[in-house]
Amino acid sequence: LKALHEVFVSAAKTTAVIMFLVAAAMVSAWLITVADIPSAMVSLLEPLMDSPTLLLIAIMLLVIAVGTAMDMTPTILILTP
Repeated sequence: LKALHEVFVSAAKTTAVIMFLVAAAMVSAWLITVADIPSAMVSLLEPLMDSPTLLLIAIMLLVIAVGTAMDMTPTILILTP
């Protein structure tokens, strides 16, 4: 029974850390939307629309750049529409 209390406390601490990351990602996503960054990115990638290979490389570089600075969960929350 003592171990059950410790397990609950450990689970609560882990959940709090994860929820903090999710909350920070949601704030970042809101700021990105308010700053209208997606339309700026579309205008930057528009010349590459004719070549699917170059467009794929540009998107991969963007995901790699974001992935080096952020964890997987906030990255998914920010980059997915």
